[in-house]
Amino acid sequence: MIVKEPGGLGHKACISGQGDMPFKALLTHLICLGDDEPQVTAYGLEEEVDYYAPAFRFEDEDDNPWIPYRQMSETPLPENHLLDARLRKKKKMQLIR
Repeated sequence: MIVKEPGGLGHKACISGQGDMPFKALLTHLICLGDDEPQVTAYGLEEEVDYYAPAFRFEDEDDNPWIPYRQMSETPLPENHLLDARLRKKKKMQLIR
């Protein structure tokens, strides 16, 4: 899901197909790439529970800005008393697929 931040857009994990990314259209376009042979031979999809990535593109940039290196976004482990709830949520998301 896209999250509006000051000057940019971050994103937060959700179940694939339920957020702002048009997965069906994206996959259809990827499958159709190539004239005689497919250009895309594999497509990976990973579900993350409680993942959040801050904005790294901003409204005041041009269409093709240089994006400097930054540390990868990570999903931090919850505090111990919330760990069981996270694991239940992760299991539930996997069963929905």
